[in-house]
Amino acid sequence: GVVFVGGTFDETGGHNPFEAARFGCALLAGPSDFNFAEAFAGFEGAGGMLRVADAADLAAAIRRLLDDETERKRMGAAAMRFASEDSGATDRTLAALIALLPASGEGVAHHA
Repeated sequence: GVVFVGGTFDETGGHNPFEAARFGCALLAGPSDFNFAEAFAGFEGAGGMLRVADAADLAAAIRRLLDDETERKRMGAAAMRFASEDSGATDRTLAALIALLPASGEGVAHHA
């Protein structure tokens, strides 16, 4: 499939592209990406996202990708691969936070 990441033609700053990428969709996005700038750059670098300048550019890109199954699938696979490589951040963050906590019972005040 082909997905346009909303909020990228206005000052919204883009929405989360990971859900669509995990389904193997080719990603299209406009120029506004400040909410997910690092992720968008990663998807672009991996070949899973194409930037479009405006609605006319978006329509042309959608037509091209719908007509070119090979390119659409290549982009979708690249997006999926990048999303998979980038996953696990929550688990890594949680593990790092847990490591900072005192051991069970240490420094915990018990109230009767």
